[in-house]
Amino acid sequence: MKLPSGFALAPKAVASLVSAAATLGVTLLLSWALVGGRTPEMLQRVDLQIYDFWVRHTAHPAGEPQVTVLELDEASLLKLGQWPWPRDRIAQVVKEVFDTYGARALAFDIVFAEPDRSDAAAIRQRLERVPPGVNGGNGANGANGGDGALRRELEALIDALDRDRTLAEALKGRNVVLGYYFNADPASRSGALPEPWLPADMAQTLGIRALSGPGYGANLEALVQAAKRAGHFNPRVDLDGVTRSIPLLQENDGMLYTSLTLGVLSLLAGDNAAVDFGPAVTAGGREVTEALTVGPFKLPIDGRAQALVPFFGGRGTLPRVSVADLLEGKADPALLKGRVVVFGPIAAGLKDSRSTPVDNNQPGVELHASYLQGALTGRLPSRPYYTDAAVLSTLWLVGLIMLLGARRLRPGPFSLVSIGALAAVVSGAGWLWVQHRAVLPVALPLTQIATLFVGLNLLGYLFETRSKNAMNKLFGQYVPPELVGEMNENPAQYSMSAKSTELTVMFADVRGFTTLSEKMEPAALGELMNTLLTELSRVIRADHLGTIDKYIGDCVMAFWGAPIDRPDHAAAATAAALDMQKALTALLPRLVVPEGAHIAVGIGLNTGKAVVGNMGSAYRMAYTVLGDTVNTASRLEGLTKAYGADIVVGPAVRAAAGDGFLWCELDWVRVKGRDTPLAIHEPLCRLSEADVTLREQVARHEQALVDYRDRHFQRALDAWTALQAERPCKLHELWIERAQTYLTQPPAEGWDGVYTFESK
Repeated sequence: MKLPSGFALAPKAVASLVSAAATLGVTLLLSWALVGGRTPEMLQRVDLQIYDFWVRHTAHPAGEPQVTVLELDEASLLKLGQWPWPRDRIAQVVKEVFDTYGARALAFDIVFAEPDRSDAAAIRQRLERVPPGVNGGNGANGANGGDGALRRELEALIDALDRDRTLAEALKGRNVVLGYYFNADPASRSGALPEPWLPADMAQTLGIRALSGPGYGANLEALVQAAKRAGHFNPRVDLDGVTRSIPLLQENDGMLYTSLTLGVLSLLAGDNAAVDFGPAVTAGGREVTEALTVGPFKLPIDGRAQALVPFFGGRGTLPRVSVADLLEGKADPALLKGRVVVFGPIAAGLKDSRSTPVDNNQPGVELHASYLQGALTGRLPSRPYYTDAAVLSTLWLVGLIMLLGARRLRPGPFSLVSIGALAAVVSGAGWLWVQHRAVLPVALPLTQIATLFVGLNLLGYLFETRSKNAMNKLFGQYVPPELVGEMNENPAQYSMSAKSTELTVMFADVRGFTTLSEKMEPAALGELMNTLLTELSRVIRADHLGTIDKYIGDCVMAFWGAPIDRPDHAAAATAAALDMQKALTALLPRLVVPEGAHIAVGIGLNTGKAVVGNMGSAYRMAYTVLGDTVNTASRLEGLTKAYGADIVVGPAVRAAAGDGFLWCELDWVRVKGRDTPLAIHEPLCRLSEADVTLREQVARHEQALVDYRDRHFQRALDAWTALQAERPCKLHELWIERAQTYLTQPPAEGWDGVYTFESK
């Protein structure tokens, strides 16, 4: 077959070369940005937004709650006074948490940087300046007199007034982790830092390059010495102002210090717990530690020792107790016993809230509590370094797919491939997150797909237009337009030759046409039939992508499964049949029909092998379908009258269409021209649309069929009589009549319950 002039290969070759160059250039540029750490800020923000989407839509409680937030809330401030509270009250909190409620550990998301506002120190200094022997001084008269006792009483009173000492005594021997913070001002230093975890240069050899905080606000030295652990509570704010992670380690003066959360976990692991840095991987030419393992806790980190916070929901998701309720003995013991308690402010006036992926105003204390809950339940998110290699591999794989698509496919299929690639990248990232809580940045691959989709489609459009014009000239004179469109989409694989394939055939016949033709003028009848057939055809073709074979008078013949091969052809045909009945119901009030006329549509469906292709004669060719499957579909349509059914389908349709519909078994029949019995069904509606009453009635009808075939005719008759009273229909009438007949004239031996139709 000779192609028309102008259908040259040169434009396609040029388009292929330009497509290859564009694909390679875009892929190289994005790979360079990834490897060199030069991802544009806009794309970084896209990755952060995608991450937030995953977090919000998968946030759910992680196992049994093991962490409780001890809230410094508005109610506590109203009852107990403004913050800061006296240290003896904090000491009371510590004692209540452990001694009364039996908590496992207590962490403070609060820093005690200044001495308590008591006069104990000043009184002690004045007492030391009192001369011996004067009012209880150290003279001889006072040594054995009442003044000595008074002095001892005063010293005891001073000790009682030393609230910092009271708090330090409360901390001793208890699993308490104090909190402090680092800042960027080296001149801003207060309080005493705890013992460092390890030197920063040693950590660098292990692949850890922690963030630096030259300044700090720490706790009083006496408190630090009394507590078992102390850790910083610095959050990590991303470039969009949202907090998603916390640094587990932070550097100060060449030493690394643990976070509040890491301090708690190391305390729970025990002093003799093994600490492992690893596994270490090579990234960017250097060793990088992917996780810290402290005893039983494996904590994923990035190269800056930062850890993603597992968010289980917004504000108030984790169990919480008001500190006022704790001190008043009103707290629920179940929320504290055996749990890690994190004490921190949530009152708005204390201004300790953060914007997070799940809440724009989440208290900072909940970040630490959420991380501890995730660590204790083994549900910590991570961004492993293999994700960079995965992104790089994705870029080149996507580039190859787009290049092959641009060279081999037309713009339509190429668009589908691009959408598929985009969906694959996004769903792959979603799968990693849902299954492994691993974060895969996808902004670069998505940018690549979008860029190549637009650029290569523009080029493809120019070639596609020229190609379509040539194809239309060649085939448009005898192939239906819808098939020409399919051929244009994939001309290399499309064939008009007849072939045998499995498909589903529909016959839809208009009932009442004879009455209409007798009572209506030809012009009015033609207009009515055009309106009716147009609406039915719209449902078949536009709504359910069926192929209309032909119109046979007042009957529409259509099929699914060719020319487009689709495995769900039976379900699609069944859905189309149901929607055609709905469309007819909606259309009837708008039709002008003579009085006494009745319009209905009977539909028959059958699934099986048939020959489909371009067939006919030298005078006229048509894309049509032939075979026994077609004949049986026509016979099934004829049975709709006998059973009063809108739709009758063969057994292969019922088996292939699946359980998405409510099926009602009609009968076992032999149709004219076939010896093999058929189990015929009627789809009443989509299963989601079926109410309980209808389902129950169908079940009773089908049980009656079982009784009927088992020769329990009276039982079956009773069931159908009751059903007819509830929902009158021709089907129940038919079976009542048959049951009554066999009650008086029982069938012969060998009766199989199959009804034979002698006419079409």
